[in-house]
This record gives sequence, structure tokens and C-alpha cells, in this order.
Amino acid sequence: MYTWTDEERANYQRMMDLAVSLRQRKLTREEALQDLVDAGIFDENGNYTEPYKILEQYSASK
Repeated sequence: MYTWTDEERANYQRMMDLAVSLRQRKLTREEALQDLVDAGIFDENGNYTEPYKILEQYSASK
């Protein structure tokens, strides 16, 4: 079983905190995705950036 590093756990928590924040706002899908790009979680092509690559295996959209 894989054990997350402290950095991976912190990155995951940042992403989850952002997701909760985004759900509370009334945004279009495009605005929400741009916020994820701005936060450094996704690149301009909608792919996870390096610190978040591990999350691809948990992504419902993949």
C-alpha cells in the first residue's frame, strides 16, 4: 500500500479545501477549472501538475 508523503498530503488538503470553496461559489465549469489552473493543481490543458499527479488514479474524470 502506498503511503503519502507529508507534501502529497498537504497538496491533497489544499486541493480539497479549494474544491469545498469552489462548491460554495456559483461558478461555471470553466471558471472553476480556471481556478484550479490558477492554484497550480491543473495545467492549461486540464492535466494535473507534477505535485498532484498521484491524484490521477483517484480522479472520476479519468
